[in-house]
Amino acid sequence: MLVGASTMAYLDLSPARAVRRLVELGVRVVELSYDNFLHSGIRELEELEAVAEVVSTSNLASFSVHLPYDNLGPSLPQVRSAVKRFSRWARTLGDVGVSHYVVHLPSLPPSPRSAEVAARYLESVAEAVDPAPVAVENPSSSVDFGARATDLAEALSKLGSGRVYVCLDVGHANLVREPLKRYADVLGSRVRVLHVHDNDGFRDLHLPPGSGTLDLGEVAEVVELVKPERLVAEVACRGLERCDVEIRQALALLESLVGVR
Repeated sequence: MLVGASTMAYLDLSPARAVRRLVELGVRVVELSYDNFLHSGIRELEELEAVAEVVSTSNLASFSVHLPYDNLGPSLPQVRSAVKRFSRWARTLGDVGVSHYVVHLPSLPPSPRSAEVAARYLESVAEAVDPAPVAVENPSSSVDFGARATDLAEALSKLGSGRVYVCLDVGHANLVREPLKRYADVLGSRVRVLHVHDNDGFRDLHLPPGSGTLDLGEVAEVVELVKPERLVAEVACRGLERCDVEIRQALALLESLVGVR
């Protein structure tokens, strides 16, 4: 079970510099956050090339990528545009061995038809980033399809691809009041990745775990039940020295949850 961190930990840095900062901190399991692109306002493909250069020389144990989630509307043109964008990302990062791509669902209402739409979308994403697998993440709003464990299970049941599984965002689950054990019971081994961060139960703050209302005992229980491949600290921070401290503390906490000594 691998423990690592998202580049979201360094929102003051460009994506490539954030990857390098984590590497310099000794982190060997890194997830590239789209938030660094949003906050930097830089050209995506040029920066992805810079990220690829850093990753290729960093001897990481795992490198994953959180795909863009802005402009991800439910209309067919919006979905097609998003998938084309994902394909460009995957081509640019094609030589660095991306372990998986994390993806959000389009904004869909909770309904039976949404499961069909979500499944078709996930099939398209899997094709766009082939051969890397796709981890679909539960959203932070209870009004969106995918927030509940049963939503994700229904969408996955309609998939032909075996390369799509679940990234359980425990901070998002805390916001929608879905018990973490519910995800474990319904989705089981399909939960392969955990995004771990905390909040006040109302806002998606991406605080360090243990600093909000998230029940860490429930997180530990889910880890024991589903035995995910990766736990990623997805903590948002500004100020380099402060962020170094916060990410070290978050990683130590996650390592204690999985029994790493």
